This record gives sequence, structure tokens and C-alpha cells, in this order.
Amino acid sequence: MQNASVRYKSVMRTVRPPFLYAALLALAGTAIVASDEPQIPDESRFWVRDVFKKPGYPEVKIVGVCDISFDRTDCWDTAGRRFSELSQRITAYYKEKKYSTLTVRPGVKNRWVVIERETSESLADIQFSVSMARYAGGIDSSFRSGYALEWVRLDKLKEDTTTDLVTNFGRSLPAIALEVKSGARANIGGLSIEIENFGRKKPARMWDADYSWGGEFQFAIYARCKVMRDLDQRFTSILAIDKKGQPVNLVDNAGKPVSGSDSQSTGAKSVQFLTTGAIPTEVEFITNVDPAYLSQLKISHRQEEQVIFQNIPLDPVSAS
Repeated sequence: MQNASVRYKSVMRTVRPPFLYAALLALAGTAIVASDEPQIPDESRFWVRDVFKKPGYPEVKIVGVCDISFDRTDCWDTAGRRFSELSQRITAYYKEKKYSTLTVRPGVKNRWVVIERETSESLADIQFSVSMARYAGGIDSSFRSGYALEWVRLDKLKEDTTTDLVTNFGRSLPAIALEVKSGARANIGGLSIEIENFGRKKPARMWDADYSWGGEFQFAIYARCKVMRDLDQRFTSILAIDKKGQPVNLVDNAGKPVSGSDSQSTGAKSVQFLTTGAIPTEVEFITNVDPAYLSQLKISHRQEEQVIFQNIPLDPVSAS
């Protein structure tokens, strides 16, 4: 399965923070299904100033903002006051991590928002991410016990003085076991899903062209969904199960499951599913496996909530 991506056309350059000589570290991520930006209802959004604390969630705090260039690191707190201790800590991090670099974008205001995040093992099922960040900087796990210090880059216009930082908390839910037959229903974690029909894919829509490499995604399972709680629900992975109750990992060019021993002779490919990440009312699971060979799908999903940190200063008070 392939993750949808947003493409940017911009010129990038790499900045070595103070006392740093290093090679560029490329960061890449993959996901199970095609995803779009979360459409999270207001009931799942929280607006805070600089600290988020809620039972059952990791504590997150905006520590400050930094301007990192070739020869200096200049940081300030959420009130815009100079924060020399933070500047020194970021500088010390790159002295030790000699093979880490930062990437900046010319012609804009590059700012690194520094976040303190709780990392307790009891909260490991919650995934934390920053929506607006262009690049991750570093993660300092030695900050204090049970917490990590991390920083992400925002691209802002030169005239911008403050910004809001949108962060996401995702909690994984148990997988839904859904029979592959018309009328099959399942309900779990506030999500109800019903299969309408399946078979050969309907005539391609415009967005299909981006994902149907070589026409290998020939099939579709059409379903109706209903989110019964006021929380954003998102698909994360889909596992195909054959008529014998075994996972289907490989298929031939006709969409028929094949065993690992037959994979070389048949030119087998991995089973993949393509769909929207945010769960709509109607959904198409586009796939390269023929549903006629399947008994069920095991569909994993998660709930997402947003925390929006407001009015973060992009410059220190003395520079305004």
C-alpha cells in the first residue's frame, strides 16, 4: 500500500548548525494506505497556549522557538524572551550529533519550534505528530526522565510575527474483521462499515491515475461507513484473508493469491490496498487482489484528535 504525498516545488539548501560538519540525513516515511489531510471535527480539537495536559494523553509543551543558522543558535521562550539555556542545549546537541544536519528553505522565515513531550511507556499506543512541520530537526531523549525534547521546522513569511502549531494525537483501535460479501457489516471503536459490492474496478476516476501503476489495481471493494462518535476515524492498514483463513501476501498479475514458493515463476507482487485515509461515508478499497479469493478483510483504524498551540512568537521581543 502506498502513502499519498504532497509535492512541493521549492529550492532547498542544507545548513550545518554551529560547529557541525556532516552529511545530509534523508528522512522518509511510508504508510499502509493512501492518506489525505485529517478532517477533524471541532469536538476533537483543543486550543491551548503553550501546554497540553489531559488524562490518558502525553503531556506536550512548547518550550520555545529557535533561529538556527550557520554560525549561531538564537532561541526564545513562548513570551518572546531570550532563552540562552535552550540555545546552549540545541548547540550542544549538534556538537555531539556530528552526522545530523538541518534543512532550510531560502526566501522564508525558517523557525524551529521546540517541543517537550512526555514519552511514558504507558502512553505508547498514542502517536504524536506535527501537521505543519516541513522537517524534523532533532530529538534529545536525555532532556529529563520520561520526556524528550524535539524540534520541527516551520516555513513562514518574513512579515509573520506569530503562528499556531497544529499537532495530532492518534490512538490505534482494534482491527475490524469484515467478511468479503455483499451486506457484510462490522462495528468497532465507533466505526460502522458495510460492504455493498465488490469486483472489477469501475471506470477510473481522475485520482485513480496517480495510484494505478501499470493497471495492476484492477479490483475494488465498495463499502458504506458511519462514524458514530464525534472523533476523526482513519484507516491505517488492511490485511486480506483467503478462504482458508490465511493472510494473502502475494498475488499474480490476474489478482490470484500465490505462495512464496511460486512467487518467482509467476512474477508475484505484494498485496496492496489504496483508499482515502480519512473515513468518508462511501469508500472504495482499490486493490490488486481479486476479492473472489478472499473470505474477509482485517481493517485497522485509529482515532485522531488535534491540539492547536496558539500565538507562538516567531521572533524574540527585542527583534520586534
